[in-house]
Parts: sequence; structure tokens; C-alpha cells
Amino acid sequence: MFSRVKPAALAALALTAACQGERVGPVEEAAPSFVISDGANNAGNPEFFFLPPLVKRGQDSPNWTPGGFNGNLRPSLAICALDLPASAPESAVLPSTPCRAGGYLATYPFGTDGPTVRLHGPGGGDPDDGAGDGDGGHYHANWKVPNTSDVFFRIRVLVGTVQLGFADLHSVESGKDLKNVNTGEFIARKDGTVAPIKFRIERRALCDDPAGTAPCVSADIDLGEGGTVSLVTDPLQAPSGVAVPPQPQSQTVTVTVQTCADFNPRVIDLPTFGTCLRITVQPALQAPLVDPATVFVCDYPPDVSSLTHAQRHRVTLHRLKSTGVVEALPHADHACIAPSASTGDRLRGMIRYLAERRWEMAGEQALDLLGPARLHALDRGGGGLTFGFSDFQFALPGRLEIVSGDGQIWTGGATLPSNPTVRVTDVGGDPVAGATVSFAASAGGSVGTPSAVTNAGGLASTTWTIASGLNQLAASGRGIAGTLLNGPRSGVDPFMAIQAPFDPPVANPQPVDLATGSVQFGATGLTPATLPIGPFSPDWFYQVVPQGANPGFPAGGLTGLALGGAGFGTANSGCSLNGEGVNTAWPTDSDILAKKYFTVPTTTTVRIAIAVDNDVRVFLDGVEITSTAIGEHDFLDGYLRHEGCPSYDSFVFRLTVGAGVHELALRGRDRGSQAFLDATVSVAPTEP
Repeated sequence: MFSRVKPAALAALALTAACQGERVGPVEEAAPSFVISDGANNAGNPEFFFLPPLVKRGQDSPNWTPGGFNGNLRPSLAICALDLPASAPESAVLPSTPCRAGGYLATYPFGTDGPTVRLHGPGGGDPDDGAGDGDGGHYHANWKVPNTSDVFFRIRVLVGTVQLGFADLHSVESGKDLKNVNTGEFIARKDGTVAPIKFRIERRALCDDPAGTAPCVSADIDLGEGGTVSLVTDPLQAPSGVAVPPQPQSQTVTVTVQTCADFNPRVIDLPTFGTCLRITVQPALQAPLVDPATVFVCDYPPDVSSLTHAQRHRVTLHRLKSTGVVEALPHADHACIAPSASTGDRLRGMIRYLAERRWEMAGEQALDLLGPARLHALDRGGGGLTFGFSDFQFALPGRLEIVSGDGQIWTGGATLPSNPTVRVTDVGGDPVAGATVSFAASAGGSVGTPSAVTNAGGLASTTWTIASGLNQLAASGRGIAGTLLNGPRSGVDPFMAIQAPFDPPVANPQPVDLATGSVQFGATGLTPATLPIGPFSPDWFYQVVPQGANPGFPAGGLTGLALGGAGFGTANSGCSLNGEGVNTAWPTDSDILAKKYFTVPTTTTVRIAIAVDNDVRVFLDGVEITSTAIGEHDFLDGYLRHEGCPSYDSFVFRLTVGAGVHELALRGRDRGSQAFLDATVSVAPTEP
């Protein structure tokens, strides 16, 4: 080895690279480079610190958390020589500098014998051991610097495959050369000497947000022995986490449990309950679990009071798989045990729940004051069985059914009078509130609201404007079963495992993958007629009803109406219209409801002429105009009264309408012998 000059100034760089990467070109001189990455240097992981004698006191950093040491991990070291020539200046060492070809010089697993990383402090030896860590806990390994021509080495600290930090070591041939090393940026050691590598890992080091405050905990589990990792999301509730039973395979993994964003609206449309838990394992499992682990989420949310007692047994834990698919897990009984809170805590909890109007929870706290802590959770114990890890949250499985609004026939370009409406129910048929239903129209139509949240009755609806011709609308939900895609049972079934108490006993119930189920609405859009209309025009909506039934004929709604052509009536040779112009049967001694739609391009005065046997009431755009017929007429019970053979000159109306689509509605009444109804609509001639 030979001495080095002090490094040139370098641009500050983000320190996220590992030992492998591309060679970097010349670096522009700027601020000093930093090649130590931890909570006290260069914005590294705020929950990881190198300790003296390699570096300065870490507890002087604002990131240092007194009492925050995590001694439940099994970290390892990976040390390599950097891929630089012996003559390279310190300024050539960058975070992205790769390892020298040939791999690592040393790897130090966690252990107790041989060259390993060892735990010192709580549970692992001397409370301080000279590390200066402030609360008696750190990890320690001794590495002997090799006598080689290599100058720069990188020391990486990992938990599983996650790198927590790194430090670059500058080696020299003799002690006199140490003075030429910039020890504020490098660890300096002489060839052949031992470098004591001490470091501290705090509790949030493996969390997604190590500098955050969301609940998070990490610990090691020997799969052969099994173990539990849990955290508290509500001090008055049982902890949440994962319990792994002993497995046939032997592997030690680091399990991190933390909170995550809710499944709804992230990946599903089902109503969710309780905290979302993210469970990660480092390194990855060498083989799937043979015996399933139990994940338990035990915090009681305020909105669970909206569920019936039966529905709490139907709430199911779900897992987001690495493929992006969500699966419903089989239930795990009695996964949650109420915490042993003090009497004062229970009293404060009861007062808090009363203030939040969480009556049932307040009642449970009151019972806890009178007796021992009891089992309680969202479903039958608060857990689910899983063979893998990722994100977990409770949701209430549901299925879609059409309530109303299907099969309507209406004028194209107009909004249907009856909104498409669906209901979401659970496996027991009870309504599911809080589910999100999406509505999407096709064939040129459009919806007013693309999504809606089900109400207490499980209902969701939207408006639907249809186009001429056939129209379809799909109502769907991510994870909600429908007639198109549903769960494992017969019929339309929620996506959830076949298991007690919903099914006969089964051995080893399996998870069920969720899909996006849907139901389809259909509608027919008719092109409004242009003037003139009739006589005997097609495409009338009609319905025959008993005399006096369904009084009036209000605007909107085609439920129960058929499509047919005018005239309506009975064939009878006594009158020419009755005998020759009947296209659709209308029996005597009954009423008929009939509608026709027409369009005008601009404000126009129209002439409406009615031929009827016997009587008629007339509506235009939902407003009754019966009494506005031109001339003197007889009225009977609000109807224009007619006797004898029908004529288009019997009842005439003259009205001005605006541009657009208009609805002409007629209510005919027959009083025996023969029946007939028809109408013509035309642009009225200009009056002199």
C-alpha cells in the first residue's frame, strides 16, 4: 500500500447503491463526497448507526432514539473490495462504485461462533461494552483488513436482503499513512489490523417509513421453532400481528409488521374494517409455509357497530398477493386476546367510547371493569390463515343483484325514468353498507355517476342516458361477486372460503381469489318520431289495465309497458277505423295507457288530433292538457267523452312546444261494444 492525497471535492450524492453497479466517469468537483451512509451521515437510514471506534458518536444525531435499540434481529455483514485501481484517488470512491470482480472478501452471518455478527447489550452480553450507544445495545463483528493491493473496501450491513447502511474503509500500508486519509469521510485502517465494526439498529429500521411514527416492529423468527411478532395499534385493544407455527423447514427470517393504507379504495371495493397490516419477511421464504400462519388484526374500529352480530362472523381477513390479486383467507378462531389493561385504562376507554358514540365498545369496556378480559374481535377471533405474507385487512364479502331499472325501453338520447339500482348482500343475505359499486355504460349511452357507495340497505344506483338501439350497463365491484364471476358456492356467491359456520365442515379450507364481479342491465333506445305522426304509426308504448286502475297517467316510467302499433282497439265493421285500422288489441270495458315520443328541431306549434271510442285523457310532457281541447266538448269523470264511431276530428289540440323530444301520453277508456284509440301529430298550419 502507499499513501493517498486528500480527495478532491465531489458533488453530494444520494447513498442508495449497493456494491454492484456500473463504473462511473469523471466527477465534477463540487462539495465533498460522503461514503458513509447511516442515520448520522448523508441522510442514510435514520434508524441505523455505525458506532465508535469506526465513527463519531451516533447519539449526537437528531435521529438517535434513546431506548430505541432493536436486539431481536439477525443482521449480517458483506465486505468487498471496490473496483478501483490502486492509484485511484479518494475522490473516485462514490456510492455507486461496484465491487471488485470476484465477489466479496468476507461475509459475516449472525451467530455466536466463528467470524459472525454478535449481539451485545440487552440479551447479548455486556450492557454497553464500550460502544457508547447510550442504552446498552448494539451489534459487533471484528474484521481483519487483508494485506492486499486493494485500497478501498465497502462494509455493508444487511437484514436479509435489505441493506441498512454502508461505510467505506480506506486501508494503508503503515500507520504513518493514516494521517493522509480523510477520516471524516472514510474509515481508515492499516493492513492486517482488526477493524471492530459496531452498529446499532433501531426499531423502525426495516419500516417503509423509518423516520415516521406509524406503528411498526421487526423481529426474527426461526421457522423451525415458530414465533409471534405483534404491535399495538390501540392501547385499549389486543395487539395485532402474525403467529407462525413450527414448520418442517429450517430458516431464520426477519419479520416486519407495520400499518399500511386501507384496501378500499386501493385494491378492493368491499367495506373494510380495522387496521391494514403489512407483513414482510427478509430474506424471502425458501419454500412456502407448510402449516399456515395466523395473521390477526384486533383493533375495533368505530364503524363496526354498523354490522349485525351475524355479520361480524362473516367479516373476513384478506391478503394482497404479490401478483396484485386479493384473496379471502379462511378464518382463524380466537386469534385475539384482549389486553390486560388496568382498571383506570378501562375506565378511560369507556369514557372515550361514550364520547365517540361507540356504544357497544363502551359496553364491552364496562363489562371488562366487572370481570376478566375477554376474547373479542371483528370476526370469530380476529384472524385469518395464510401461507404467505404481504398486506392484510378485514373486509365484508358481498355479492351484487339487480333491484330495478333493467329491461327499460325509452327514447334514445334521454335519461331513463327508472335508475339502474343494485343491492350488495353478504353470504347470509343481509345488506352490505359501505361497498363501492362502479357503473359503466356501453353502446353510446352514459351514466350520471360512475360509482356509488351502498347505503344502509345495501343499495346503490345511478342515472342512465341511453342511445338509440340496444344499450348495456355493467354494475361491478372489485372483490364483489356478480352473475358474471362469483365465489366457490353455487349461485351468485361472495368470494370467501368454504368453511364453517357458512358451510358443512371441510378439512383444510383454502383461500379464495377475488375478482371483479358484475351484473348487466339492458335497455332499448328508440329514435323519437319526426312530424308528422300517424295515423296508425308504430312504436307506441302501451298497457291495458282494468277500468279505473292506476288513475291518471303521470310522466316518466315505462315499467310494465309493451311496444306496439296504433290503432288500439277491437275490430268491428260498424266503423271504418275500428274495422280496418286496428294493429294492437284493446279489449272492451277496460282502460289503455299509451305513450309516443316525437321530436321537433325548433320551437313549433303542433296539432294533436285524437280518435277514440269511447273516452280519453291527454297528457303532454307529463302535464294534462285534456281540458284544452279546441271547441265545446262533454266531459265525464275528467275524460273527454265521445259516443259513436271515432274520428280524428273529434278532439283536437293546438300547442306550442320547444325544440327537443316530447312525450304524448293518452289514457283511453272503453265503456262497451267496441274500442279504438289513435292519434296524429303534425306541425300546425299558420292561423290567418
